[in-house]
Amino acid sequence: LEPDGRLAVDGYQRVLAGGRPADGVWALGDISNSFQLKHVANHEARVVAHNLEHPEDLRRSDHRFVPTAVFTRPQVASVGLTEQEARAAAAAGGPAIATAVQEYASTAYGWAMGDREGFVKLGAEKASGRLLGAHIMGHEAAVLIQPLIQAMTFGLDVRTMARGQYWIHPALAEVVENALLSLDAAAAGS
Repeated sequence: LEPDGRLAVDGYQRVLAGGRPADGVWALGDISNSFQLKHVANHEARVVAHNLEHPEDLRRSDHRFVPTAVFTRPQVASVGLTEQEARAAAAAGGPAIATAVQEYASTAYGWAMGDREGFVKLGAEKASGRLLGAHIMGHEAAVLIQPLIQAMTFGLDVRTMARGQYWIHPALAEVVENALLSLDAAAAGS
């Protein structure tokens, strides 16, 4: 067991006994992870299913960028580091960071909704443009954060994400595009 009572598992979701995988025993979800989120359990279930079917080709669970959302009004969604965590890492010798805040009302859709509270807040490594964290409060925040989760998962820098695709106008997603463009961060390879 982990100190908090959860079952100890390795990256492949195999239950550990004495620090070694117990033969044929797997765990997933709330009993073995600290996230306590259905979407994490779903991910782990896919990993365990694959590993049971393909013991010669094990896959690891990827818990690097686990998003959360609170379905209140307004919604709140986040993934990755907070600004305070990123600044602390930078102060401890990590890379310099850039941050941006974009209000919903700064877009045509947000303005038309009369939104006065919604915003997107992003943090990225200044030199590489790698997104470190995203936090959204407002209408459909849980939907709007998804492309940012994808960018983090697949290593897409903020400038490439902002300029490498079309953003539908006048969709609310433009608030994400504008937040990406507001970051003072480099594009990969620049």
